Amino acid sequence: MVDAEYTYMNPALNLITLAMMLNYNHDKPLVAYTYQNYLKGTEELLKRDIEYIKSHGVAFSAKLVRGAYMDKERMLSKKHEYPCPINNCYEDTSDTYHKSLEILFDETRKNRTKFKTVVASHNESTVLHAADRMKEFDIDKQDGSVVFGQVDGMGDQVSYALGRAGYLVYKSVPYGSIEDTLPYLLRRLLENRSVLNGVRRERELLRSALKHRLKQKCFPG
Repeated sequence: MVDAEYTYMNPALNLITLAMMLNYNHDKPLVAYTYQNYLKGTEELLKRDIEYIKSHGVAFSAKLVRGAYMDKERMLSKKHEYPCPINNCYEDTSDTYHKSLEILFDETRKNRTKFKTVVASHNESTVLHAADRMKEFDIDKQDGSVVFGQVDGMGDQVSYALGRAGYLVYKSVPYGSIEDTLPYLLRRLLENRSVLNGVRRERELLRSALKHRLKQKCFPG
């Protein structure tokens, strides 16, 4: 999974990743590019890349994220006086994310061995939407064409619920020095501000589970 970065780096990253897909994705989707759905024009970029890869008869894989560099991108666009590449509001980003899912799920329905989507989101409504659309597109939970992904320790209640329901889930485990990992985790929090609400919800679920177990122990039967 090749990560996307700032917009001034992305054209080079995109080109390199597409070249790797042509080289390595002959039999199955091994190489994936990351599409940042907080950027304007993400749908068009995704459609263009899919058509290009399909024209060469190889497999395509995408990781869908919201995006982690919103504040920096806005600052750079203001400093250098070019149009801001970021969507106007949170709802626009959610809408773009869901449209990207539709594009990929439609392609997956046509050829499941040639497409793979990683739904990398901690947002409960987006995850539920993706799971519902998988049913409607008749995409098998277990065939690996669509998987979910969250950072370990963020949105764990979402990951566990998905796992119990039979969906495939990746948990990303950051490791390294404090200097390296803290900025990464902070960017994930900025990318997924809803995680903070999820932390409160997770705490409520843990408190409820603890009370239930204590009640069972103290008052069995």
